[in-house]
Amino acid sequence: MGINEFSTLPTWLEILISILILDLGSTFFTHKIPLLWKLHRLHHLDGDMDVTTAIRFHLFEIALSMGLKILLVYIFEPVVIAVIIFEFILNGPSIFKHTNLVLLKLIDSIPRFIVTPDMHHIHYSVIRIEHDTNYGFVLFF
Repeated sequence: MGINEFSTLPTWLEILISILILDLGSTFFTHKIPLLWKLHRLHHLDGDMDVTTAIRFHLFEIALSMGLKILLVYIFEPVVIAVIIFEFILNGPSIFKHTNLVLLKLIDSIPRFIVTPDMHHIHYSVIRIEHDTNYGFVLFF
């Protein structure tokens, strides 16, 4: 068992909590730890955010990010399907939120807790307090 004894929870709740932990844990540290920020800021240097921004990361950041996810899985021991779902929803929405699409009427049909391109552009602001927001890949934190 992991430290949170997930096995006592209903499976759907364990999956939800696991996705939230992986989602927040995968981005928060790269913005708050100065050494990791030095690696991650390569991702933020794109003046005109577009779909290629979603895949622009420093090689060492990719390795560290993978290690962090492995550590989170080791600590919390979520059910395998939660990790698979997280990795699946990580990639598609990441490309979506980094597009340069301007969503007009469509934005009203997207739930407010899902990160859209319009919301994610704030995360790339040159103003530190603005880009220190929204650490979730998929869900708005």
